[in-house]
Amino acid sequence: SLAVPVPCPLTDRLADIARRHGMYIIAPLYERQGDKVFNTSVIFSRKGEIIGKHRKTVLPVMETWLVTPGDVYNVFELDFGTIAIATCWEIVFPEISTIFALKGADIIFNPTMGRENKQGESLATGHRYLTRAVDNRVYIAPVILGSDGNGLIDFRGNVVAEAVGEKNTVIMAEIDFSAEPLSEGTWWPTINGTANEKAIHYLSRRPETFKLLVDPTPPLLERFKNVKLTTGDREAQLRAVKKVDYGP
Repeated sequence: SLAVPVPCPLTDRLADIARRHGMYIIAPLYERQGDKVFNTSVIFSRKGEIIGKHRKTVLPVMETWLVTPGDVYNVFELDFGTIAIATCWEIVFPEISTIFALKGADIIFNPTMGRENKQGESLATGHRYLTRAVDNRVYIAPVILGSDGNGLIDFRGNVVAEAVGEKNTVIMAEIDFSAEPLSEGTWWPTINGTANEKAIHYLSRRPETFKLLVDPTPPLLERFKNVKLTTGDREAQLRAVKKVDYGP
């Protein structure tokens, strides 16, 4: 009953806020399209226009009995840089962040319900976020519902800004997305022909050796051949969420 079409009165209100303040807004919501529901992040421009949306592609079991996964990894070129959105659990899968980086994302926003930092401690303890940032040479911006661990991490894994505690907070940081990660000293640029670490990283890739990453039946799955997830079993999922007091 909370799912809405896009656009709708709710998105109209968000569009008005974006327009009045001249800012971009990323709004996660449940989107209804026909008989399907998607976990969608809607992007509003500074003029209050809907300029894009990302539908969550990988769903935890408690979403699969209501939500349809998306299957597209778009990036969005804005007037300050190129952004991407990894919704909640998507940040757990390293391939997704890498796809966004390969498409040119400067920053990946992660609206989520689950923190990565140690409760009550700095975002610097959110090792998964730091890893995604450093591995892909992108900024990561976790936005966590009702919890600490919100902030901004740069492409070297440094916490640029964060909200400490669980109170409503506005985080502000000035970022120059034109600044590339450059190696200090002379040895690395002399050997490689450039000081640009991001260029070295991506020009050195050998995608022809990565085929196992897209193999639907890799050898590891043989170990789990007798494991059955509740995905697709609505009744089993409903029993499970009631047992742990999560959901209806």
